[in-house]
Amino acid sequence: MTLTTHPDPLPPLDEKASATAYLVITEAVRNAARHSGGTGAHISVRMSGSRLLAEVTDDGGGLGGAPAGVGRSGMATRIVEEGGRLSVADSEQGGTVVRFELPGALR
Repeated sequence: MTLTTHPDPLPPLDEKASATAYLVITEAVRNAARHSGGTGAHISVRMSGSRLLAEVTDDGGGLGGAPAGVGRSGMATRIVEEGGRLSVADSEQGGTVVRFELPGALR
């Protein structure tokens, strides 16, 4: 697993945004480990103005048309509650990519 942040280190984040990002990234990594059949994942976290943008990509087999389960539904609920957006899709390179955006993430 690899992690990149920009800027490095990230600026101080709002507590709720930080906790939401942590929980969603953790769930995405857990899903990759449990379901992808892959061997690795990459996490990217960056700021765009006051928005936190994050991406978790694995090298597994992709979604394969699997319906959203409790984990994916929980990620979506957490992000929407914070006014953000979430997408979960097959990656062009294979595997799955989870992307989300949290507005107003700066402390």
